Amino acid sequence: MGKNKAVVLHDAAKESLELLRKAGFPIDVDIEFKVDNALPYMGHTMRKGSGHAVVVSGNALKSPMLYGLLLHELSHVRRNIEKHPSHDNALLDSLFAHILLARSENTGIVQALHTAVNHIQDLYADDIVFRVIRRNPIITLGVLESFFTEWAIDAPSESRGRKKARENGAMLLRNSFAVSNMERHGLNASEALVKAGRFLQRSGLSDDDFAYFRRYMTNMAENPTAKRFEKDMIAYLERFLHTIGE
Repeated sequence: MGKNKAVVLHDAAKESLELLRKAGFPIDVDIEFKVDNALPYMGHTMRKGSGHAVVVSGNALKSPMLYGLLLHELSHVRRNIEKHPSHDNALLDSLFAHILLARSENTGIVQALHTAVNHIQDLYADDIVFRVIRRNPIITLGVLESFFTEWAIDAPSESRGRKKARENGAMLLRNSFAVSNMERHGLNASEALVKAGRFLQRSGLSDDDFAYFRRYMTNMAENPTAKRFEKDMIAYLERFLHTIGE
């Protein structure tokens, strides 16, 4: 009889924390690990009191990407602990306030900004993940390459109006993230680039916009100063809102 899901998660989480510690990224805060069988995506991390909670879907426990998921979510926790600018809530609130100052705030714009920031946070979390994996290949780079290639999409939104523009913009960033993450870490992004190219043709979005976001995400400094991060992010977020017509 196999291990129950809670035990599988506990064992994988314990090993992931040890891998992070050995790679120089210890995490010394309380973390609760939970399985949510109804979760439609792989998992997420959230604040819980003075600590954090990592929630993993039942399907993720059977995935070859389980350790990749746990390392990714725990790397978000680590970025919070070390007060990396990308995970500094006060700095991000200031960014949002600056961007929204010249615009009438609405749910669509705020959601678009969160989408754009989340991709940057994920890239900075994955910088840690790749360091861990290159030191101890608990997941092969081939598995990661396949994962990010599948993450890229080529079918544009079928919605209309502003919703279509926002959804296509989110897809553009999704493809930029997938390609840039592979390029930051020396993986082969050729298939993902083909999918991204098809998406651009079908959506009518600009090659220049994709090139900008790809270049921005690929070349981000891993440890920017707060001032540099804020300046660069204002330009990035303004470009994204312009791309989606906001």
